[in-house]
Amino acid sequence: LDQVPLSKEEQNLMIAKMRQIYSDILELMDEAFKLDPELVTALVQRGGSINSVDRAGYTPLMVAAGTVRGRTGGGHPEDLTCIERLLQHGADASLTDDDGLTALGVYRRSVRGYDDFNSSMGWARQGANPAVEAILRPPGGPTPADEEVK
Repeated sequence: LDQVPLSKEEQNLMIAKMRQIYSDILELMDEAFKLDPELVTALVQRGGSINSVDRAGYTPLMVAAGTVRGRTGGGHPEDLTCIERLLQHGADASLTDDDGLTALGVYRRSVRGYDDFNSSMGWARQGANPAVEAILRPPGGPTPADEEVK
């Protein structure tokens, strides 16, 4: 195909559209990190892509899964509201990151990190929450990479 040069106006429009798409992806990732289900819904309704991917291959669901353990503190149960909201809006639990992990594997890796820290401090390991694992389980089951971090 012959390449047709874009006018300056077309170039500016394309750049503006790319910036808006990237901005929407970053906003959705940020709200998933904050575990804010209301803002996740607002961004999705505004057109944010629920399965957008960052440079490491993370989706908003993976970001929320990797964050949920760190927000519990003191052994409180994880708040699954944001994860449930992402799934209700169509987040795909079977997508994998650059390491072959689904959101389930990202959660398990996060739990292992917290447990390793707790153990180094002489505190008890808490292990993964079966309720979180159940909701994050991909329809086709865990990937081999997910199983490695169990």
